Amino acid sequence: MAQQLDETIQFVGMAGHDSVDAMQAFVDEHGLSDFPHVVSQDGSLWQRFEIPYQPGWVVLDADGNVVLRSVRPDEQQLRDALDQVAQG
Repeated sequence: MAQQLDETIQFVGMAGHDSVDAMQAFVDEHGLSDFPHVVSQDGSLWQRFEIPYQPGWVVLDADGNVVLRSVRPDEQQLRDALDQVAQG
């Protein structure tokens, strides 16, 4: 999905409570190197976006407003949120 929308939407992966090395191994294993990733070892980013556990998704618009916050959204929910952001 990231490859289809890379012109209009910036994807960022966020790992938590683990090391940078563990996150990089996950990125490599799953072929997710097409977009940047951050590690929130202290959980502060997870708290900021109110994501209780992985896998969580937050979709923000260009102004930083939350369009979608969900744990395990289905593909249609995710596409709808991304379409909303892409349309501005």
